[in-house]
Amino acid sequence: MASINIAKYTSTALKAMGSKHLDMDARLRLNHSNEDINKELTAQNYYIGANSWNEIIGSWEQRVKEADELHPPQRVKADRVTALMCEAKIPWEIVEQGREREFVEEYHKFLCDTFGKENVHGECVHVDETHLYIDKDGSEKMSMHHIHALVNPYAHWTDKKGNEHEGINAKNCLTRTFLKEIQREWDLTVKREFGINYMTYETPQHKTVEELKRSEYQNVLINMKQKQEEIRNIENTLEWNKVRQQMAVDNIHELEAQKVQMEQQLDKVSLELEQGQNTLAEQQSIISEQIQKIDQQQTRLDKQAENIRHNRTVIDKQQTKFDGMAAKIEATDQYLTFETKLEDLLNMRPLPLNHDRVTVSKERYEQMRYVFNAMLKQDKNTLHLIKNMPDELARKEKELQQMRSELDREKEKLEQERNNIRVTVEMEVKKYIDDHGLDNRIMRELSKQYPDFENKVAEIKEELKQEIHYHMSR
Repeated sequence: MASINIAKYTSTALKAMGSKHLDMDARLRLNHSNEDINKELTAQNYYIGANSWNEIIGSWEQRVKEADELHPPQRVKADRVTALMCEAKIPWEIVEQGREREFVEEYHKFLCDTFGKENVHGECVHVDETHLYIDKDGSEKMSMHHIHALVNPYAHWTDKKGNEHEGINAKNCLTRTFLKEIQREWDLTVKREFGINYMTYETPQHKTVEELKRSEYQNVLINMKQKQEEIRNIENTLEWNKVRQQMAVDNIHELEAQKVQMEQQLDKVSLELEQGQNTLAEQQSIISEQIQKIDQQQTRLDKQAENIRHNRTVIDKQQTKFDGMAAKIEATDQYLTFETKLEDLLNMRPLPLNHDRVTVSKERYEQMRYVFNAMLKQDKNTLHLIKNMPDELARKEKELQQMRSELDREKEKLEQERNNIRVTVEMEVKKYIDDHGLDNRIMRELSKQYPDFENKVAEIKEELKQEIHYHMSR
């Protein structure tokens, strides 16, 4: 997992390691067992908190001397740990953002806050050890730039008797609680300052660099064997692919022959389809002409119906006139009857037995006669018309009856023509559908090439039937 790796060093081990690995001049001049060091990139290594390794090691030695003088150790062992090397990797996200130096400076500040500024002596940043390696999961990865920071393990602690102590003491400095806390605090710092998670929470391998490199080489060997096996499998696959390729070539030739045959059949079907479309267009033209004739016939029928309605209106007016004339005739009959009775009365003719005799004076008779003569003069024309009314009325009634008969015959004739037109059109449509329908084999081919062809033909037929039915229903 990505974390701070803290290694303990004695004075002797630190000087031996640092003089070869952390000193810039020695790193360029000497040969190294680490084959991944690229000396062409060594010049890009740099220090933080100091200008050289000698300055860093000198500051460390001075701090050890001062701390021992102030707080002398109870006993000094030969393997006494007086130095900590705190190594941290620089995530590639930070390098790609161009914030590597800012990251190192933040790391230096974090160590000063954690161990105390007087106990942190500087960092050496290595960028010349980047290389591809095989991870434990078998994937290839690029190693990261890393930081070596030299720190004194200065601690404050209380012994079993309750006495407080302080000084350089790695055992009391690197407690389990301290190690967990420093990792957690650094992860929070990186997340707060750079917006990334430093801890990956992978299981740590707890191996030295040499052990890691040996494990890496073993992984490389295993990977090489796997690659060789993959190569053999690929060669076998290639041989089989050659056989399959030849089979595919043979199949392609066969398919090409089938393609030519199908293209010929398609051309034939296309020609038949084009002929069928031409025939269909001709039939549609014939049907359009029939529809036009039906429209003309319908127009003529509409005109005849209009004439019939007009004649009916005229007949109704004549009927009304005849009814009025009949009323006048009845009134005239009543008037003539009254005049006859009045003449009989005035001429003093005997009345029927069921009437009494009436006697008037001559003066009264002249007055009554004068009145009736005046009335007769005024209605002379009317009386003439009334006398001839029965003959005229009989003649008009006869004409009206003849017009009604003629109208009924015209209606029957129009209805017969309508039925004849309907039967003719239906026979034409049926003849077109039966005589000019497409061959079943062509229909199957067209259905394969044009899935909606049968639906389109059915829709056209249905539309023609509906249009004919519409015109006939009108």
